[in-house]
Amino acid sequence: MISENKKTQRRHVNILSDQLQNFMSQRNLDQAIASTRNASVQIQEINEPKKSYGLRIGS
Repeated sequence: MISENKKTQRRHVNILSDQLQNFMSQRNLDQAIASTRNASVQIQEINEPKKSYGLRIGS
């Protein structure tokens, strides 16, 4: 039979493990959101027409 102290320790370990998994999931989510924002900015930059301030020669 497992003592109450061991049960309590296991419960605490399980709680800490869950908290760590939640933290890592949130961190991964935050990184994914940041990557998506960066990609969105890069796509906007690609899709925006380039502004040319130079002289046009020809036509």
